[in-house]
Amino acid sequence: MQTAQPFAQQALAANLIRLRPGEIVGNWRDSTDGIGGGVYPYDVNVALVPAALRATSNFLARGLLDPYLSADQRAVLATAGAAADVWERAAPPYFQVAVTPDDARAKLAAYAPQAGVPAGAVPNTALQFDAVALDANANPIPIMHSDGGFVLLFGDPPPALLARIVTDVMRPFPAGLVTDVGMLIANPAYANPALWPRFTNAAYHGTVIWSWQQAMWVAGLDRQLARTDLPSDVRALLTQARQQIWQVIANAKDMRLTEMWSWSYANGQYQTEAFGTRSADATEANAAQLWSTTYLAIRDPQLRAGKYWWEARAAGGGAPQRGATDAAAGNGAQAMNAVTRAAS
Repeated sequence: MQTAQPFAQQALAANLIRLRPGEIVGNWRDSTDGIGGGVYPYDVNVALVPAALRATSNFLARGLLDPYLSADQRAVLATAGAAADVWERAAPPYFQVAVTPDDARAKLAAYAPQAGVPAGAVPNTALQFDAVALDANANPIPIMHSDGGFVLLFGDPPPALLARIVTDVMRPFPAGLVTDVGMLIANPAYANPALWPRFTNAAYHGTVIWSWQQAMWVAGLDRQLARTDLPSDVRALLTQARQQIWQVIANAKDMRLTEMWSWSYANGQYQTEAFGTRSADATEANAAQLWSTTYLAIRDPQLRAGKYWWEARAAGGGAPQRGATDAAAGNGAQAMNAVTRAAS
């Protein structure tokens, strides 16, 4: 609450949550170049802080904190809901990036050859996505990224923000983040070319695939699709994105329990590459990773009759089975815990 209050009282960029002085990492992208030299991370400011404030407000309203609070503490926490309103409304615009079709075409034509992939199609309308971070002067660092999944999983964004999070990142790489072997966590194509060598498919937080991020996206999309207030076009967009991500998860199913992986492109096709097996790779990925077992709680749509991961049903479509519901992490608790641990 203390660190969130300045922005809640005056929604200036300087009051956003920033890395500690002298530190170059501070969120889950904890490699030297993870957020491109930024100091105000997107995930912390647009997703995690607002979600924590909203949860605090809900806990307080339900009396869950009553045994633990003094009167003074209760007075402080009573402002959490209003603070969440400010953060949810005022933080996202600071991170917005728009790229005109002509600019996108020029950037992709220059970036694609050094990435070793075709430039692909460029949309006829401006691309809109969110920066991975802001620099020290609060300027967006226009690296496309996958951290919108935090908002999908923990927030209830308005339809326009949902569409912004999903639309352009779901384009095929290098215009977006999607490859045949997974959803990339970063794409530097629209950033300063000086950043390109720091975000390759040999960088730990570069143009690579992290398994838990894909799990977070499908869990988050399921959560948003359970809402009843979305217009039909946004619902269709989310449904298509969900199908797309599950397809690339299936394409690389042999890798999904690993920490992360890379790719190569040859003869018009992407191939998975174990991270750390090539001389250029920055480090070695874990061959097995605890948080990647979150797929035990997020059921493949083709393997269950329930509509969402908290509605696992018997094969005949009957009432939810207690065991199946527990295995699917009833109400999403296991999935959320696994993803939260990954982000810490």
